[in-house]
Amino acid sequence: MNEYTWGIAVGILIIAATLSKALAAVLRAYAARIDRSGKTEDDPQLAETVEALRRRVGELEERVDFTERVLAKQREGDRLAPPQP
Repeated sequence: MNEYTWGIAVGILIIAATLSKALAAVLRAYAARIDRSGKTEDDPQLAETVEALRRRVGELEERVDFTERVLAKQREGDRLAPPQP
């Protein structure tokens, strides 16, 4: 069980890191567009993409928080468990 939990946690962290890099790239492109024109361009596709990435990152943050709580409980249980003969 412990091996699976760690695998899930690592997988979630990798996905979160990848999505955060993608979100950063989209936001940099959006900022560059603002810098060039001095104003924001109304690009509904870009706005949808940014909003979708924000939702996904939010979901990943919730999953990482949940995984951290599960791992903390498991570690606490391991520390409190009586020694095995």
